[in-house]
This record gives sequence, C-alpha cells and structure tokens, in this order.
Amino acid sequence: MDFTVNSKSQLAKLMATENIHVVHDGKQQTASFNLESRTLMCPIWKEMDGFLYDLIMGHEISHALHTPAEGWHDAATKNGKGYRHFLNVIEDARIEKLIKQKYPGLKKSFVLGYKDLISRDFFGIQKTDIDTLFFIDRLNLFTKTSGVISPAFTEKEREMITLVENTQTWEDVVRVTDMIYEYSKKEQEEKKMEFKALVKTMRIKSQKYDSDEEMTESDNFDDDFLDEEMTQEEIESLMEELKELEELSDLDEITSFTDKSFRQKEKQLVQDKNSKYIRAKLPKANLLNILSTPKAVYSQIIAYNERVYHYNPIKIKNDFLKRNDRYISLLVKEFEMKKAAKKYNNSKVSDTGDININKIYRYKTDDDIFRKAMTVPNGKSHGMIMLLDRSASMNESIAACIEQILVLVSFCRRVNIPFVVYGFSSSTSVGKFDGRPQGKQFSEENDDLVFNQFNLREVINSNMGINEYNKALMGMMILQKLYLERKATPESENMSSTPLNQSLVAMNSIIKNFKKKTNVDIVNLVIVHDGEADATIGIYGENIIDKSYSIAHDTVFIRDEESNIELRMKNDPKKNHTTSCILNILRKKYECNVIGFFVTPRIYKTRSIIKGILDEQKSFENLKENRYLEITSEGYDKFFIMLSDTSAFDELYDFENYEIKGSPTASKLSSALKKFNKKREINRAMVNKFISEIVA
Repeated sequence: MDFTVNSKSQLAKLMATENIHVVHDGKQQTASFNLESRTLMCPIWKEMDGFLYDLIMGHEISHALHTPAEGWHDAATKNGKGYRHFLNVIEDARIEKLIKQKYPGLKKSFVLGYKDLISRDFFGIQKTDIDTLFFIDRLNLFTKTSGVISPAFTEKEREMITLVENTQTWEDVVRVTDMIYEYSKKEQEEKKMEFKALVKTMRIKSQKYDSDEEMTESDNFDDDFLDEEMTQEEIESLMEELKELEELSDLDEITSFTDKSFRQKEKQLVQDKNSKYIRAKLPKANLLNILSTPKAVYSQIIAYNERVYHYNPIKIKNDFLKRNDRYISLLVKEFEMKKAAKKYNNSKVSDTGDININKIYRYKTDDDIFRKAMTVPNGKSHGMIMLLDRSASMNESIAACIEQILVLVSFCRRVNIPFVVYGFSSSTSVGKFDGRPQGKQFSEENDDLVFNQFNLREVINSNMGINEYNKALMGMMILQKLYLERKATPESENMSSTPLNQSLVAMNSIIKNFKKKTNVDIVNLVIVHDGEADATIGIYGENIIDKSYSIAHDTVFIRDEESNIELRMKNDPKKNHTTSCILNILRKKYECNVIGFFVTPRIYKTRSIIKGILDEQKSFENLKENRYLEITSEGYDKFFIMLSDTSAFDELYDFENYEIKGSPTASKLSSALKKFNKKREINRAMVNKFISEIVA
C-alpha cells in the first residue's frame, strides 16, 4: 500500500500532542527519539500495509512521549545486554498500553500489524512450542499480540503479568523488570537441569544411529528404547533437536530470545542503507509550449488530403454514418433509459401534508389520504478527457481506435457530456507545424522531474461550434482512412515513442481547467495506448540534471506541491512505476476516474501485462474469444486489454444492408449477421465500457 510521508509525519505530530520534528532518514536502521531536540528519527521503511506502518509509528511515538533516555533499546545498562532485553519487553508493554489508551483506534492496527510480523516469523518461534519458552518470551508474545498468542502460565507468572499490565511509570518498569529477572534466573537453572537430563537421554538414543559414537556399559537404557526403529528423516530430526538442546543447556546469559530476534529482524523492514532517499516533484506545465489547437490539427490534415489524395469528405462522412449512426442512436436511447431508471430507483416518495380529495372517503379505514411527492435526486455530471497514444507501434491499431473515438465523441455530443480528445507523441517535427512556441515545456526548479520534449495535440472538444466540430471530425476520418489503406500521412502526424508520463503531468493543469470550464462533478480520464511510457531523464538539482539514482533500488517519492500529496514509488527492477504514481496523484487530487485501454493487434504482446493474474491461461482464452479483457492495473480504476482488428471494417456496408453475395440463403444470412455482430462488438468495446462506467 502506498503511504504519504507528509501525512504520516503530520499524524505523528498530532499523536505526540506537540510539534515534534519527524525525519525519515535512509541511514537509520531503527527508529529513535532525541529528547533534547524532540526529533523522531525514522528509517525509510520498505512497502508495508497501513496497519503495520501505524503500529510502528504508534510504538515509536509512545516511546517519544513516555520513555526516558535510559529506556531506549540501545541505552547502556549496568546489568548487561540480557537485562536490556528484559527492560525492552516490559517497557514495550507499558508504552503500547498507554498509546492504545490514548488512541483506541490503534488497537486494531496493533493486532493486525503483529499478526503480519508473526507470519514473517519476527519473533523466531515458527518451529517452537511456545509453552516451552522461558517466561520472559511467553510474556513478550502475550503482551505484544494482545493475547492473540496465549501461552500457558503458572499462577505465580500470572501474578507477574498483572504487575506488568499495571505499570504506569518508568520506575514501575524497572521495579517489575528486576523482579522478573530474578525469577527468570531461577527458571533458567531449573531448565538447564532439565535440558541436561534430556540431552543425556537423547545422546544415548542417537548413539544407535551415529557410526562415530560407541555405546558404553555405563550408559543406562532399556532394550525397548534401543530396539525402536526410526526413519532417516526421524534420525535427522533427532540430531537437530539434540544440537539445539545442547546449546540451550550451555546458556550462561539469561535473555529474551524473542526480543533479540525481533530487534535483529527489524532491519528487514528497512530499505538498504546504501539506497538513496529521493524526493521529486511534479514540474509545472507550460501548456502554451505543449498544446496544439484543434484548428492546427484538422486544417493540416484536410489541406494534405486536398493536395495529395483528393478523398471526397462527404463520402467519408456518409460511410462512417452508414456504419455507426443507428448504433449511436441506440446508445443514446439506452443511456437515457438507464439514467432515468437509476434516477427512479433512487427516488423517494413522501407525504406532502396536503389531503388528497380523491381519497378522503377512506379516512375511517386508511391513514394514507395525503398527496404524495416524488423526489428525484440529480445524478453527478460526468466529463471525459481522452489521451490517444500516437507512438509508432500504434500504427496497426490506430485506425480501429479512431473508429471507436469517433463513435464515442458522437455519443457524448448527443447526450451533452463534455469531452476533449488529445493525441500525444514525441516527434520533434510535429510542433513546428502548429505555430506554437518551442520553448521550455516544464518548470526547471530543484527536485523537478525532467522529461524529454513531447507534443500534445488537441483533436476535438465538445465546446466547438457545429462548423468547427464537423471539420475536426473530418480530419479524424481522413486520417483513419489513410491508416486503413496504409497511405502516407502528413508530416504533422508523425508517430514516435510514448511520452505518456509527460502527458499525465500536463493533465495536472488540464484537468483543473477542464473542471472549472465545464463544471462537471466527475472527470473520466481515458487513456488509449499500447505500451509503457518513456522513462524520465532525471531530477533537477542545483541547476543540473541528476540521474544518479535507481528506480529499482532507491526509495523515490513523487510530490505534487499544489495539493501536498506525496506518494512512494514501488521498487521494481523490471518495471518503471512513475506512471502509476502520477496517476494515483491525479486520482487523489481531482477524485477522477482513470480508465485504461491497452490496444494491440497481436495477443502475444499482452503476456507481460496478463502475467501474474491467477488464471493466466483462462485469461488468454477469454481474450481470444471476446477480443477484450478486464484486468487489474495499478493507477487505473478500470483497465482493459483490447485486441484491435482493422479487418473488422471489411464488408461492413454489405452486412449493414443485409446484402449477401450470391444466393441469399438462410444459412448465409445467419452466418453473415453473426460475423457482422461479432466485428461490431469488437470495434465498439471501448465505447460500451466507457458508457457502462458513466451509467454506473
């Protein structure tokens, strides 16, 4: 689970009831607190769930509030290291009790957090019978887990547990620790005698199976004991147990091995001390140097067609309407019906207080004589911002994508859903055709993420007048035809790599402007692409670009200064998580829905994406059959893999008009219709999924 350093630091200050300084430092191995400077030093922990994080922070905050300098884990003590472990156990019990009393909501975090640590064997008890442990270890497990682990205790031990539970001050802790320490000394002597006797018995038994040892006449054992047959596995287990018993019987120092184990394994929760702690910012976008206007886009495409190909714009439009107009009209009707049904289901009927004259005759037998009023709640308004990948690898898929985008914007236009569509690429030749400035696209302040230059071209939007809207549609239709027929496109439409991250950073400003302009409640950010985003160049630092860090090994946080949202990126050597981190910032900041469509003409390209899904084979079979598949992808509310198929446009006109070549037999007609419906379903998958999300 991602967590924010800023929010957790603020939480720590609130919990401490004072403005303590919380510092996350990569050089720290464990948390510590400076009593003089009132500074809580925290390590940079690896990814952990919220419960475990709150457990650790709550524990350390309680130390900051209640533990004196001599009570911290690494403080010296005249009684030695063993005694220190006893102090740790009793003091931990006290401070955890006090913080849970102060903040009862932490009780659940402590229980679930310790369950997590037990599953990781932090106490070193995975292969141990806990009832055989020394009292201090049983006490440690009992108090830390709030009784979830409940070993056996003697009556005397239960009395001492009560004393531990009643500790209030550090002086109480020391007094109870001394008592338990003395008790444990006697316990250890008794255990050592038991261990020595058991070791002797086990050694006698092992001699039968150990060729290096010979039994002596002085060894006392009975024939039944000797004749017992054991498997090789049992023999090995016997030898291992004997070794452990011998070690225990030789113990001179009395200690708590569960506390010792926990302190040693604490370091597993901490990032490698050699890794760096990197804090980066989302740069501010200069949209003037990034965005191309719709007019610049469609005018270049239309002019290119008039100059080179001379396609008839009216015929192209009529062909599109022939394929899709009835479908769009049906979508509009279904949408309005579903929306009306949802409103009706959420409506409330109540009495007005006015008598219904038509029911007055029933007043003696029926109380229901008042007029009714139905209150229909207004649904939340939606808007759509679409990002279309214009990388070179999209060449085979982009015609099918444009078809769906054309249908989608036509639908949105008819039902008054505000929308805007952008195409993004990194082609250096694109921007110069649009007449926009070629200066810096992002701010260059310290800690700003650094990206390569890119182009974000606005294709069409809902705010256009009818003439401009038709020209924008025409530009997209002409471009689609060029892709379908594998014809050369204008230089202004050159395709390159995938600057998705740059586009998302620009969305930080565009979503804000879109919401302000349209006044919609919910923004749906739709991303259509076919691969991972280009990597960042680095981070600005003192006027230089710094890339002396590794996304895979260093701890990197990305922050949005405007909202003060800071998220930690996952450490993954095989994948750059910059995209998901930026998406999560946008989702949190604007409460927007993010819908992703990964499009590809070939199923093999999806293996890296599907990998990790529980039933991978079934997923592939599903994808082959339905041509699209919903999966989970970090940063997205919904994510679909979609197989594009340019051949799906073939013969659509004949199918639409039910014109079958040759003799129109029933079987031919049936086959043709099935084929058409399947292709239509494939080509309109994006549209159907988007509308479903809006209605929901």
